[in-house]
Amino acid sequence: MAMTARRAGHYRFRHVARMEWIKLRSLRSTWWTLGITVCGATAMAVVIGRNTRDAGGDLTNNALAGIVPGLLLTGVLGVLMMTSEYTSGMIRATLAAVPARGRVLAAKAAVFGLVALAAGEAAAFISFAAGGAALRHGIAAPALTQPGVLRAVLLAGASFTLIGLLGLGLGAIVRHTAAAIAVLVGGVSWRGAPPGTCRC
Repeated sequence: MAMTARRAGHYRFRHVARMEWIKLRSLRSTWWTLGITVCGATAMAVVIGRNTRDAGGDLTNNALAGIVPGLLLTGVLGVLMMTSEYTSGMIRATLAAVPARGRVLAAKAAVFGLVALAAGEAAAFISFAAGGAALRHGIAAPALTQPGVLRAVLLAGASFTLIGLLGLGLGAIVRHTAAAIAVLVGGVSWRGAPPGTCRC
């Protein structure tokens, strides 16, 4: 069935998704960026946890403060996943094989969205645990069983997918890396204290 689809030039969604997965996993920058995101979020959570002295503050929020820079990195990675094909000219080969642009974009979004979700949840849960373990001064670490804590951690991880897909969409519209990143940074700039900002 797969060979018939290839000969006819009509790839099914699963075939296109597999192509996009191969492209994504073959880029070293993908894994370096996601690794830095998780490690950076964990390191910030530990530093903030060790310096937290207010037991009455939002300890969950403090532990998740480190994911904020990671959100921007994930959005930039989403931009690069799309614009790199236009820069290298690979998009012509992609569209020659799969003329349905909507299917290509949907496959990219599905593959990158799942990867960003996995990385985001890993960053959120690891930084939450590390931030709680780093608390001193007799402050008890927050637990996932407390009201609203599990939801906060899950949604913090899911936000990586949302920002990543926003970057991917901007890359598809703008098709220029620097311009798309500029729009992304301007669009997601927070005013005031965003969720995940430390209140030590």
